[in-house]
Amino acid sequence: MMHTHHSIPRSRGGADAEWNLVEVDPYDHAYGHALDFVLFENSPRFDFRHEAWPLLPESLKEAVLAETSRRMSERQISEQTRQKTSDAMRGKRFPGRTLTEGHKEKIAEALREYEKTPEHIENFRASVKGRKAPNKGVPHSEETKRKISEAKKGSTPWNKGLSKNGK
Repeated sequence: MMHTHHSIPRSRGGADAEWNLVEVDPYDHAYGHALDFVLFENSPRFDFRHEAWPLLPESLKEAVLAETSRRMSERQISEQTRQKTSDAMRGKRFPGRTLTEGHKEKIAEALREYEKTPEHIENFRASVKGRKAPNKGVPHSEETKRKISEAKKGSTPWNKGLSKNGK
């Protein structure tokens, strides 16, 4: 599957004309946008949902993540935007129901008074002892284990190449 890519990005004045459009494979498309994002201040945000993002070189991915972090830390949010966000989020803490002021105060009071005593911790442990998570504790049959093993042969573990700190 090929992607249509602007030779001169629209963010830098490139046109939608045929002379400015090229067909590239998904890897080259993602690579071009990632490089553009890292090198040029006014380039649009990189879309991490791009299908070829996992295939890009680690050094380029780290540069894109660092640039994203830098831009996010330097952004200026207007007071109007803050107010709109606050208004939109009001009442969202408990989806599907609106709490009365009295109820909110009772929750706040309970949280202020809450303290984990050794007795409380022991009672909690006793209440969950013996519980099993859904589908846990029921062993797979030998046939199921064999099928899972066959299906996973040749696949790369999700965490291959990650260091202990997750990078």
